[in-house]
Amino acid sequence: MPNVKYYNKAREYFKSRHKNVKFVVLTSPDLTSRKWCKDNLINKTNDTFLLPENAVEIDMFILINSDHVIISTGTFGWWGAWLNKKATVVKWNNLSGDRKWNSSDIYPDHWILLDGPDLGNYKHYKKWLSV
Repeated sequence: MPNVKYYNKAREYFKSRHKNVKFVVLTSPDLTSRKWCKDNLINKTNDTFLLPENAVEIDMFILINSDHVIISTGTFGWWGAWLNKKATVVKWNNLSGDRKWNSSDIYPDHWILLDGPDLGNYKHYKKWLSV
């Protein structure tokens, strides 16, 4: 799962290329996810906002129509980014572990992959990726 360093690195990527960038955080409605986002992603510079809970189709609409998208490991974000043909997409390069993954089989070549050993932990998702 990507950690706060990943999101900060992704935000810095966009801030270095665009002026007056605003970040909108979408997450699952469970309280744990919302609390993590509020505690870790919302900053005091007023450039990052946690949206209230919306119907999933509203969240998907927002993803599809955003100028840029930062995704984590979930398929919801992946689909929103993939359906958004104009966005610059940044994603965590988490394809590691016991299997050999080819990222171009999963992510379009124009998506920007952020690497780094300190950006998250793949092992948390290993049980779901096993066949």
